[in-house]
Amino acid sequence: MEMFMKKLFTILLFMLGMISAVLAKDTVYVVAPDEVAQLNKFYEQCGGKNWDYVFGWPIQNTTWKSIPRVTGVSFIEKSTREEPSQIVRELRCKKLQLTRGALKGILPNFNMPEIEELLFSNSNLEGSIPE
Repeated sequence: MEMFMKKLFTILLFMLGMISAVLAKDTVYVVAPDEVAQLNKFYEQCGGKNWDYVFGWPIQNTTWKSIPRVTGVSFIEKSTREEPSQIVRELRCKKLQLTRGALKGILPNFNMPEIEELLFSNSNLEGSIPE
């Protein structure tokens, strides 16, 4: 009887794993297209092609399988929603921190309401910091 219970328990665990795999949903990370456009405008107007470190610039996508890695950009999760086949986590730019690049040009006017920190040391930028 004990051997039967062990086999039954093993089968139940296997079936539970299979059910979980079928029910599992992929998670996608999304940055709003308008925010991606604003970040790319910043890249273009501030000499991004000449920056020392440019991993992820210009930003090509709005949807990723993991939190996007873009040099100098930190994202914060703004919201999460569940769709039939996936979980969608909406991200917003929290920090823009470019301290090693050769930033030059006119700081574009941008509207990213979730941004908390801007750091542009060792740069030659003109214009005012957006409110």
